[in-house]
Amino acid sequence: PYAWTGQIQMVLHAPQGWQTLSVPAKVFFEVPENARAPRIAFDGPVDVFTPDGELFGAGLSGWVELDVARPGLWSFAVDGASVSVDVENLPPYFAFDNPDHYFQPPLTRQ
Repeated sequence: PYAWTGQIQMVLHAPQGWQTLSVPAKVFFEVPENARAPRIAFDGPVDVFTPDGELFGAGLSGWVELDVARPGLWSFAVDGASVSVDVENLPPYFAFDNPDHYFQPPLTRQ
């Protein structure tokens, strides 16, 4: 079974999109200050929250255009259903359950 201790920082790098697990979760992602037309897509309903924790939209699905005037760590909540996620004009990194777990690791290609 899924058991996340939350004791270390860890992010998912998903430049081609990804599928959430079938467990309830809050997922954090960044809208940078210089983002142009940032958006995120879901193939099922999720609740999306602004960096200050305010509900941006409930039960959203499809492509969701995000507010560039509110940069920072946004989040979405899934209720346990598996949902496909994709981003456009955003860093493809996602942290789970705690905003302190979010970071953008340096990537190297060999």
